[in-house]
Amino acid sequence: MLLTNCRQIHQAQSALALISVSTTSFTILLRVRSVFQRDAYMTGIFLLLWMLLTGALSTFILGTSAVDNSQEKGCLLNSVATYVSASFVGPLVYTSFAYILVSAKLVSDVKVDLSHKHGIGYLVFGELMPVLSKGLLEHGQGYYL
Repeated sequence: MLLTNCRQIHQAQSALALISVSTTSFTILLRVRSVFQRDAYMTGIFLLLWMLLTGALSTFILGTSAVDNSQEKGCLLNSVATYVSASFVGPLVYTSFAYILVSAKLVSDVKVDLSHKHGIGYLVFGELMPVLSKGLLEHGQGYYL
């Protein structure tokens, strides 16, 4: 079936965007679940956030509409509701929150000797930075970059 008018095209694009962002966000949920070793509390929080994110993404489908633009031979968004911004802010907040928590969990698991020999300056001035970067990238944090 060929999509011929802008309304159909807009609805199809919006639905595919909802599916792709929700699926990507679900992989982040699985990542959080694995890092926190299937902790029911953290999994429940991120599952709830994922469901809220999916709802926020649906605002784009419900709050926008497209019409044919005969001058340009294309489509034009003719109305955008104010609540549609949730569809842009939601994934940003969700991904950032997950990245911060997963990074904090991975860093908290690192065992480093900060005795007088090395001191806190050892950490502050960057001698440990290659170890930290390597640890984050080995544990899949490169996914968020």
